[in-house]
Amino acid sequence: MRRTIEDALVAGVALALEVTPEGRIAAYTESNSGHTLAATALSALIGEAVSTEALSAKDGPTALERLEADLAAALEIVRRVRGS
Repeated sequence: MRRTIEDALVAGVALALEVTPEGRIAAYTESNSGHTLAATALSALIGEAVSTEALSAKDGPTALERLEADLAAALEIVRRVRGS
């Protein structure tokens, strides 16, 4: 997904990101066609973000705390909407 997005940005294409209700992240062009460039599961992106290669020893613990708090807040929103 990353390479596809980088290629589009280098080409000067305006991009938009969308989180779908089923937990996928989609990147698409903002042109009239709205062509989807790439889509992947949110969990896959999170897995990449928290890999040992992505986290620095210095910033990793703080970043993981922020990520965990954001994910807990997102889960609460989903549960609230599902229960209504």
